[in-house]
Amino acid sequence: MKLDLDFLRSALVLVVRDREFLRAYGDRLKADDFQPSDGSIEGRDIWLVAGLALDHWRKFREPISGLLTSEVEKHGKLAKLGERRMIGLRKICSHLLQARIENVRGISSRIEEIKQAAAVQQALDDVLKMHATGELDAAKFLAVARQVVAESGETPRTPTDYFEDLETRIERRRLMDSSSRYPVLFIDPLDAMVRAIARGHLGCVAAPYKRGKSMFLIWVAVAYMMQRLNVLYVTLEDPREDVEDRFDAAITHIPMDHLRDKERVLKRRLARFKSIVRGRLRIYDGTEQSVTVADLENLVLQQREEGFLVDALIVDYDDEIKASRPHKERRFELAEIYRDLRRLASRYKLLVWTAAQTQRGTDERKVLTGDTLAEDISKARKVGLLLSLGAGDKGDDSIHIYVAAHKYDRQRIGCTVFSDRSRMLIYDRQRTLRELASDRKEDED
Repeated sequence: MKLDLDFLRSALVLVVRDREFLRAYGDRLKADDFQPSDGSIEGRDIWLVAGLALDHWRKFREPISGLLTSEVEKHGKLAKLGERRMIGLRKICSHLLQARIENVRGISSRIEEIKQAAAVQQALDDVLKMHATGELDAAKFLAVARQVVAESGETPRTPTDYFEDLETRIERRRLMDSSSRYPVLFIDPLDAMVRAIARGHLGCVAAPYKRGKSMFLIWVAVAYMMQRLNVLYVTLEDPREDVEDRFDAAITHIPMDHLRDKERVLKRRLARFKSIVRGRLRIYDGTEQSVTVADLENLVLQQREEGFLVDALIVDYDDEIKASRPHKERRFELAEIYRDLRRLASRYKLLVWTAAQTQRGTDERKVLTGDTLAEDISKARKVGLLLSLGAGDKGDDSIHIYVAAHKYDRQRIGCTVFSDRSRMLIYDRQRTLRELASDRKEDED
């Protein structure tokens, strides 16, 4: 493309981190498109990193992202690059992983213009060459024209050969361990039993009224932030102010009714947490208007344009999502909503969570299966993971988390944990571990 370094840096940030940009341009861009026009060392480093990032995308269909530094280090050893060159490469990697994503639409438009202009120019050169040699005819002219049109659109996805793709799968599993593919929930007994959901999957937590669905979703959001994932939390039932108070309590472990009295502690603890997660949470208040799955998709794309690449979308809760078109019964609308949520997760490789209400009369039940879901019990078949929050048998603060359905791991197993509603913690780790130790001691006695 022979562009200036500032533009190449901005475009390379997208190549390294933005999945949607790569879906549109990852197969159309080449490392040589990032070849510097001035021949500078920094330009050559950008060229090298672009090649590694694009190769990674074509191989794994995932942005290289956090693997960039290790891949550059590996390439540096193989190519026997000197330490001075590696210092520059490490500096570029650090910039690409930390830089704010900006002007996505402008960068995409400029690349589109340049690629189209290059395709047209190449087509003219080919036509003139064939005309000069007398080889040009209508069929060849049409073939050249079709090539220009083909290069103006997104490269179509083609089937892959399963048996020829084995080495790629092995390398993908080596590079991406289970913890990075399946982020944990930081609920020790649950994490020990099963993996949660991965990118592209839809998860749901079901519970009776006031059992702790919102508390669970807030816990998941905080857990994902701690694993350096960007979370978009959409509240459709409770006003943003209430949700913010709940996050303040959950993050700082200050009881909600003490947030006002402990402002200094609140600020200090939030500042410490912010230094770790670096602005990885956005809250959207959708309580004042109807929200469809299409609106949620537009919201994800809007955040991307603003430089916030959403990794996890959490929607509280499913009954407040409006179907794209009316149906005779609500259960048919919910079936459509869950199908669309599943497709949204798959299309943008998101971790998507929502919550569902169980039927009346389930308040005292410990084990809640998919059959207890209100309105549409087929939700259990549409989600990758369905967790239920049943009544624990050790007091009001105990909750039995049951794996009602799981497409990717074990199901129909559960564990009892203790919550702390005053601090908005679905999992009070210290108390749960203390109670488990007490139970083991009683069993031994």
